Amino acid sequence: RIPGHEGAAVSALAWCAPFDIDAEEDDVGGGAPCVLLSAGLDGQITEHDLNTLRPRSVTDSHGGSVWCLCAEPRPEPGQPQRVAVACDDGAVRFVVVLAGEGVGRGLQHRRGFGAVGGRCLS
Repeated sequence: RIPGHEGAAVSALAWCAPFDIDAEEDDVGGGAPCVLLSAGLDGQITEHDLNTLRPRSVTDSHGGSVWCLCAEPRPEPGQPQRVAVACDDGAVRFVVVLAGEGVGRGLQHRRGFGAVGGRCLS
């Protein structure tokens, strides 16, 4: 069981492979293990550390409540696995998880697509 924080309802979960920018391009599957991402109605996207059962990194969705997360099934070699984030403002945003420690690792926004006339639910 992974504890959450008070007042937050989890609305989406996704497994994602962190991208190691220092790894060799042909080193497929040899990097860091997959991480669990969660998102909720509070608009936060959280990367969980499954060893300590604590959040490793947290970022705002920049679009309000998150209704759905969906990881790219098979990224191109040498490219990070993108996770699509469907937000309450009607926009879809891409985030990636960068492997390693320190500044520049964890969740990062990569791209956003324009909002539609309502919520993006899936």
